[in-house]
Amino acid sequence: MFVHLPAFFIGFMLAPMAKEEKCISFLWMIVVPLFLVIMMKYLHFGYWPGFLVFSFVPLLCRLFCYSGKTFMNVLSFFGKISLESYLFNGIVGSWIIIYLPWIYESPVNKGCYLHYALVIIVGTALAYCVNRFCEKALKKN
Repeated sequence: MFVHLPAFFIGFMLAPMAKEEKCISFLWMIVVPLFLVIMMKYLHFGYWPGFLVFSFVPLLCRLFCYSGKTFMNVLSFFGKISLESYLFNGIVGSWIIIYLPWIYESPVNKGCYLHYALVIIVGTALAYCVNRFCEKALKKN
């Protein structure tokens, strides 16, 4: 559960700033988390490698700025449905194991690739539908 905490924390903190179109210094976004990781590692506050995500996400955002428009549209789509997708992927994965054990135990599912493919396809479709429904419901209010 705590593995996904840094990504949610980053989104939670940066979403209001992105909505207001405020500029953020990428230097500080990269340097401060690295400083925190070094401090945790060497001052024995407890080391959590998940904090390394904080410094690499802004760096990747900077790199994505130079990517093509199509790639950015795909990332934007998945960014819009990320929370719903995260929730539905867990639910769909559990449903397949519980209600469709023949898929999970199938010899075709060696390495769980069939299971993962179904989770991604069905979870993304459900996440998109729920996201559209929520957008329409919020626009009416």
